[in-house]
Amino acid sequence: RDRSTWGDHFGTLQSMLSRFSWVIDLAIVSAVVAVAVQTRFKDIENPRNIVFDETHFAKFVTWYGSQHYFVDIHPPLAKLILAAVLSHTPFNAGNETNPRWWTTEGFIGNKDFELLYTNDEMAYIPLRQAVAFVGVLSCVAMYFTARCVCSSRWAAVVAVTLVTFDNLVVLQSRLILTDAFLVLFVILSIGFSFLCTQLPTSSGFPPRRTILIWAFTGICLGCALSVKLTALGTFAFVGIHQVRLLPVLRK
Repeated sequence: RDRSTWGDHFGTLQSMLSRFSWVIDLAIVSAVVAVAVQTRFKDIENPRNIVFDETHFAKFVTWYGSQHYFVDIHPPLAKLILAAVLSHTPFNAGNETNPRWWTTEGFIGNKDFELLYTNDEMAYIPLRQAVAFVGVLSCVAMYFTARCVCSSRWAAVVAVTLVTFDNLVVLQSRLILTDAFLVLFVILSIGFSFLCTQLPTSSGFPPRRTILIWAFTGICLGCALSVKLTALGTFAFVGIHQVRLLPVLRK
């Protein structure tokens, strides 16, 4: 009798938790955002100098502001987003027509981007904050993707914990780099790919919603490839995943 009573109570508790499942997910995501904001935004103004590849990407961003022509091996999406952020700061790019940057060997570049760190406006801070914001979104996207891949809340918590506290992921989310944008779009691409294969079978959604999720998958893939060409691997992964699950989508 006692066992039966405890079983009834446990069953009631399970039904209540399943009914308010979205509340649990919201609480977890809120906690993730709070921790991610702390790890990515705290003391983001330090160090007040160029770090690692900020030498390249900060320079490219200021070149967009000065309308100087340049060629980069990576597509421009992330740099254009950062240039849009920079355009809303008091920073003014220098004059690219200054002849002292031209030699018999051609254009040797400029150092206007160093003013991002030395001027009173400290325009490098909004740029780093923009990247940090994308890093926070990546943590949320990781939880969403893990839930779509395996449906286990505990597995999703483990996955998002790894992304939130990984030293390299945190570092690239605190500097003027484009990797945080790539990580976000890749994670979303994989998440939407798994989501669109689940909707017809688990949720009974009409096919038009599956097509909409497919569209989001394509947009995220396009954005990932527009940040870095290394996202071609994600194209291959999503393509193979969709082809293998075509029989499931037809049900």
